Amino acid sequence: MADKNNTKILVIEDSPDFAEILTVKLKQEGYNVITAANGELGVKAAKEANPALILMDIQMPVMNGIDAFYKLKEDPATKDIKVVFLTNYGEPS
Repeated sequence: MADKNNTKILVIEDSPDFAEILTVKLKQEGYNVITAANGELGVKAAKEANPALILMDIQMPVMNGIDAFYKLKEDPATKDIKVVFLTNYGEPS
């Protein structure tokens, strides 16, 4: 990833606050960031943007991260995109 400005990272996260934190931090490092609020929108964004990396939540509405991962991996256009799962399973309140 020599030129960060041309490196796209797709953040698939349903928490607007967490998505914003990731986006700001990644942009500060010089990455081109795309976001999607659920797995279904994320799969669509991945096909359109062809990111180098996807940072994806597991628990999301519409389509969860696991199902989105399998959709991405069965599509020849997106199967080689690296995916990192990010999730927060805190203690119940």
